[in-house]
Amino acid sequence: MSKHNESSLDATGFEWDEGKRLKNIEGHAIDFIDAALVLLGTNVDVPSARNGEDRRKATGLLNGRLVTTVHVRRGEKFRIISARRAWKSEERAYRSLYG
Repeated sequence: MSKHNESSLDATGFEWDEGKRLKNIEGHAIDFIDAALVLLGTNVDVPSARNGEDRRKATGLLNGRLVTTVHVRRGEKFRIISARRAWKSEERAYRSLYG
C-alpha cells in the first residue's frame, strides 16, 4: 500500500473506453471523468493484478465519499478501467492513513 498526495498528472493524462464509461455511470453512478480526480488527489494506491495487466486501485475522496478507481498505466496516460464505491477494507486502509 502506498500513500499518494497530489499527482503531477493533469486532466489530459487519462483515457478510457467510452462504452465502459457509460456502463460504469449506469451501474455505479460514477463517471470516469470525475473518477480521474481520485488519481489527481490524495489517495491510497495498491496493486490489483488481473488478466496479466499491472492494474492498480486508487481509493480517495470524490464528492464527499470514498471511491476506488481501477486503472492501468499506458505510456504517459492512465487508462481508467472502473470506478465504484470503496469496499469496507479499502475504506479502512484510507482512514488508517488519512483519518
